Amino acid sequence: MEVSGSAQTPYYSLITEGKNPRGIPGAKFIDNIEDFLHSTNLEAALGALNELYSKVGNYFSIGSA
Repeated sequence: MEVSGSAQTPYYSLITEGKNPRGIPGAKFIDNIEDFLHSTNLEAALGALNELYSKVGNYFSIGSA
């Protein structure tokens, strides 16, 4: 099942890169969180992370039903 990506925030690309063959976005590895948060807006970064977390949670809850 593909998770819809039509309602992405503008900052969604901060934390994702590409998709796997099933359409699930790959999360970028953030090796230095301080540098990452200094280079972007904190609310935007948290919003993007929350959005991705929510989509992954929805994917697994749908898949287990």
